[in-house]
Amino acid sequence: MAFWAFIAAGIGSVMPDAVEPAENYKHRSFFHGTALLRLSAIIFVITGLFGFLTIINGLFYYSYLISGFFLGYASHLLADSTTKMGLPETQFPEIKLPKLPKKKEKEISLDSVRKITDEDKIKAISCKESGNNLYKKGNYQDALWFYEKGLLLDPNNPDLLHNKNMTLSKLKK
Repeated sequence: MAFWAFIAAGIGSVMPDAVEPAENYKHRSFFHGTALLRLSAIIFVITGLFGFLTIINGLFYYSYLISGFFLGYASHLLADSTTKMGLPETQFPEIKLPKLPKKKEKEISLDSVRKITDEDKIKAISCKESGNNLYKKGNYQDALWFYEKGLLLDPNNPDLLHNKNMTLSKLKK
């Protein structure tokens, strides 16, 4: 296993020059920059820890290969940083997402809200009384239906809401 980790480190150490060949003295750019040096160091540490923690499961083999590759990559960049040119200060490119059109929020006016009429209130009270009769008989499922129908007619009726909650508690027992 150590042999393959060394091979991976060797591949990682030549990778920056393979991606950005040295055509002139200013060949260093993103793949020779500080952003990838930081990233390769972070990946090296994470995969090394992952390999150490998963030694029981047998996944450590792959994490050591990845860790070896990024160790080689980071070593190459550290060696380049000691030269006269050093490493260029780079950052990861900013991803520009397209702007989504803003949704127009629907304005709520008093006209768009359903008004509760006196007739609705009377029907809701009738539903409450029917539900109460069924509740007293122990028919909780049908009582719940009447309370919910009454709340659709008059959602501001506190008695209907209370009775519905009492019926739900009885149904859960």
